[in-house]
Amino acid sequence: MLHLFAKLSGIIAILIALPQCQTMSLDMRKSGKFPTVTVEGVYADQIRLACDSVFQEADYRFLRARGNRRFIYEKPGTAMHFLAYGDFSMSDDKIVERLSISVQSVGPDAYQIDCEPFIVTDPDDHMEEARPISRLKRGKYQSLLNQVKALCDAGGVDTVPDWDHWD
Repeated sequence: MLHLFAKLSGIIAILIALPQCQTMSLDMRKSGKFPTVTVEGVYADQIRLACDSVFQEADYRFLRARGNRRFIYEKPGTAMHFLAYGDFSMSDDKIVERLSISVQSVGPDAYQIDCEPFIVTDPDDHMEEARPISRLKRGKYQSLLNQVKALCDAGGVDTVPDWDHWD
């Protein structure tokens, strides 16, 4: 009987500790496991143009910029998104996959690009709700950022730097 109590106590302790463990979380924000790349030797404007090129090719559209270092892209949600996040009163066009891309300086000539993906229901509505996408799907977004890095490493998209946008 004591042996059964010890096992049960151990299981309860694990179940209590599990939600507190950040690395076990499937939420990219809580686990800190955002898709990310570091690029060197390019201007911030070239990174923006490379992002536009890669994400447009992947059927995302540029939605807006927040400052000169955060870009928002989105595309319509899939049938699987609708099944997982929608309800019967929603139409397919009320679910979008949205990416928040941030560019941070990490050195004199280097930038880190992070991607935070969301599923958004009722986009651009006062009831808009954004839900983080599970880190199990991280590979898809990491692949897109790897393409951005490859484009930047290959010389990027030609542009004239806008010196007024530098911090």
